[in-house]
Amino acid sequence: MRNRIVFLLLLISNSVRLLGQEAPPTLVNIDDSWGREIIAFPIDWAPKVALSGYEELRFAPGWDQEAHPNFWSMVIIWNVAQQKLLTVSAIATNMKDYFDGLMKPNHWATDFPEPSIQLETISEEKTEMTFMGTLRFFDGLHTGKVITVQL
Repeated sequence: MRNRIVFLLLLISNSVRLLGQEAPPTLVNIDDSWGREIIAFPIDWAPKVALSGYEELRFAPGWDQEAHPNFWSMVIIWNVAQQKLLTVSAIATNMKDYFDGLMKPNHWATDFPEPSIQLETISEEKTEMTFMGTLRFFDGLHTGKVITVQL
């Protein structure tokens, strides 16, 4: 089984332009072969995610094809209004709630596990945190299976 990779970056901002206004600036420069989507927080399908701001999603070519080497490879960038860095625990809770909300309406089964996440802090500064881990969730978009992605 090949590794599935998700990169997660969290950006803290005190002023955010949301959808419905001027388009938010691109948060990461990736070539045009990657798809792009902007979603404003709060998100109706993930009501437990109590953040204000927006996320930019960048999808690798083939990210939605199980046989492709880029399956579930994407960049998720959250630009959220916070006074201080989110804790690793808060990040983990929000990611779990995000994927729980995303997959439940798309489920192909009636019984599947809640998402689980394991994060480890690699380094932490006053304005920056680096962490890595895994997220296990029901893939209600493509396979109908429980998968594990690397964060």
